[in-house]
Amino acid sequence: MQIRLWSLGRLGVVLAFLCAMAGADTSENQSATPAPPNWMNSTAGVCDGLLPGWQPIQAESNAVRPWGRQYLFDGLPAPVEVMAAGASLLTGPIRFVTYANGQEVTWNPQVTLVQKVNDGIVKVSTSAESAMFRLTAVITAEFDGMLRSDWQLVPKEKCMLESLALEIPFKSEHARYLYSYPGKWGSAYNAGATPATPTDTVFRPFVWMGDEERGFCWFSESDRNFFVNDPNKVTQIIPGEQETLLRINIISTPTEVAQPLDYTFGFQATPVRDNPQDVWDFRICHHGNYGIEDEPDKSTSNATGAQRTMLDRLADLGVRTICFHEHWTDIQNYTSTTHGAELTKLVKACHARNIRLIPYFGYEMSNIAPEWKEYSEKCLVAPRAGGYHRLPEQNAYIVCYRSEWKDFIADGIAKAMDEYDLDGVYLDGTADPWECKNVKHGCGYAKPDGTIGGTYPIFATRDIMKRIWTIVKTRKPNGMINVHQSTVMTIPTIAFATSYWDGEQFGSIERGPWSLDVLPMEAFRCEFMGHQWGVPAELLCYNKPYTYSEAMSFSLLHDVLVRGNLGGGLELESKLWKAMDLFGRKQAKWLPYWNNQDYVTTDSNDTKASLYARGKDGAVIVFSNLGKENRTVQVRLNLKRLELPETLNARDIVNECPVSISPEGGIEQTLKPLEFRAVWIK
Repeated sequence: MQIRLWSLGRLGVVLAFLCAMAGADTSENQSATPAPPNWMNSTAGVCDGLLPGWQPIQAESNAVRPWGRQYLFDGLPAPVEVMAAGASLLTGPIRFVTYANGQEVTWNPQVTLVQKVNDGIVKVSTSAESAMFRLTAVITAEFDGMLRSDWQLVPKEKCMLESLALEIPFKSEHARYLYSYPGKWGSAYNAGATPATPTDTVFRPFVWMGDEERGFCWFSESDRNFFVNDPNKVTQIIPGEQETLLRINIISTPTEVAQPLDYTFGFQATPVRDNPQDVWDFRICHHGNYGIEDEPDKSTSNATGAQRTMLDRLADLGVRTICFHEHWTDIQNYTSTTHGAELTKLVKACHARNIRLIPYFGYEMSNIAPEWKEYSEKCLVAPRAGGYHRLPEQNAYIVCYRSEWKDFIADGIAKAMDEYDLDGVYLDGTADPWECKNVKHGCGYAKPDGTIGGTYPIFATRDIMKRIWTIVKTRKPNGMINVHQSTVMTIPTIAFATSYWDGEQFGSIERGPWSLDVLPMEAFRCEFMGHQWGVPAELLCYNKPYTYSEAMSFSLLHDVLVRGNLGGGLELESKLWKAMDLFGRKQAKWLPYWNNQDYVTTDSNDTKASLYARGKDGAVIVFSNLGKENRTVQVRLNLKRLELPETLNARDIVNECPVSISPEGGIEQTLKPLEFRAVWIK
């Protein structure tokens, strides 16, 4: 089948599409346009350079160097070499494999111009030539390592383009895991080990491959100008012993071209930043409620018999950050509240106990919001999605941050922080680039068959996240941007979170299926660990399909905490926080189970152990029974390699009791399935 660009039929579709985007109104009696609200066109958080708390980007010759990474360019619309966390990730340049008029196109690099605009942005202009085409690009490299490539394939004369594919040749040693977006509620199908055999799938707007320390992603907001003969073969993974190929088939249907084809692709290497503080320091829980500063804590009293409050109890447990869910305001996902006096009082009480308070902001517009009538059709995703119901009686629907609602949220967060001295934001779904076809704000695109294709607004979502980061960090350098993003690990948007909270996708699964079938360890290392992304991670657990303690049995092996609540794990988490502070976790070297065999051995594949080592100052070992039966677990430490003295004592952090350790470093414990021990060795 041949597709001829700019046929009369398509021209009609495009004209209709442009009219819809322009909001054309052919009615004779147009209603008067209301005056714009004061938040419209707000510049709150807008910053065209380096954001607070980030390292400047560097550029030299054909090299661009964001923190911890390096990209080299040579005439093509993508880097020819990528380095991250001290390793080169690719076997060779990213390729634009093109066949036209029955032959493969050979690209000859012509221009590579690297120019530093400011500490946050570097511009790279490239061009390459062939007998039939020019390949040109303007690449914007930002301080977090995100590359936006706006590129064109320009025919020198009308020709038949048989195929066009982007190929990223990963070194297999650094392509151990594959993540793609979007995910699916109730599973971890989009995260895990890289397939061992060639795998084909549909267009995926975000694809990342990497190992436990680093990775590299490609992304595109849509498949506009993709002309393929098999939609199930757009994204291909081709593994090999030395090289694992990610191929994006852009054109596989012969297409006659006489005009330029333009695309916008993104690339980003990870991790995106160093994190001197992480969730072990943030100590987050969800107990925000008006009046907790006065509500008696009936579980305990102090030595004088005076009644402690619930806020006192949280402080005693070591909580440092409290999330206040959507009920801080009566209108879902709104930026102001009628409970201002109560909020002011609560914030002051939290600050008196050195606790940060961060209220909920999300991804929805409520049908009782004053702005609903004027802005819902313009700002919601299309088709309409969501419908979250809460009291006061209302339903809230998903917004798209390519719309004007971005200004409402940014302006409102800035004003709320200023008015109430808030310590940041808890963002629910705000960093998710929800699919959208709403042409009224610029999403969607006209397809050849006359339908509207979907857009995943990654760049617009990234922009609102950057604005929120700037709003928070210019007011509170240690402020929180805590993101709940279950199933969504789009690092161009998640990069602007101080931490992320992942795992709600499993919370509706009743007990029954084996927990590590629901969330395999490979999937955890890929999506839920945080280290190779450069953003600290926490696991969300609703005690389904695994309990809080069972979730700890595999999360702690990855240096990841499960966020607790009173009566639901917070007391256990408190013990870990305090013990690891006393031990000196920040001064320790983390030795995870997949890379510590010289330091510790276990008696079976069902036993995993990870270590925090401080030489002669001791160690903390976390070990778990990941099997389905009760068993006596045996681990043995290499005392010499760990530089531990011969005389040792060991103590169970959670159960607060001594643990027997042999002179040879052996520990033996009987554990139930998904039971763990955290043992401090001194």
